[in-house]
Amino acid sequence: MTVDDIRQMIQKEGFGVYGGTKEYHIYICAGDTLYGTGDYEDEPQTANDKNVRCYTVYISDMLDPGRINASAGQYESFEEAVREAEKTAGFAGWKDCGDKQSFLHLRNLCS
Repeated sequence: MTVDDIRQMIQKEGFGVYGGTKEYHIYICAGDTLYGTGDYEDEPQTANDKNVRCYTVYISDMLDPGRINASAGQYESFEEAVREAEKTAGFAGWKDCGDKQSFLHLRNLCS
């Protein structure tokens, strides 16, 4: 999956820094399917997909920022997705300051 594939669904964008030098992007995207486990041993409300507004946290590849290489889960509320995204290892901040593309650059401007 690429960032272009999710661009229309992005609700919030953040940055993380690994080892103080490698930057990656964190995206919170809106969707309409909360995926269940698919496990027949789980209760139906857990096993089955739900057609509800939900939010998925995606993480970009550090070596190829245009590619998504991980998800940090799906959540039924935007606020919960934000809280969980902020727990991501190396989380550094949200892209709320200006129109810059790099957190390493932003931390000097927005601190």
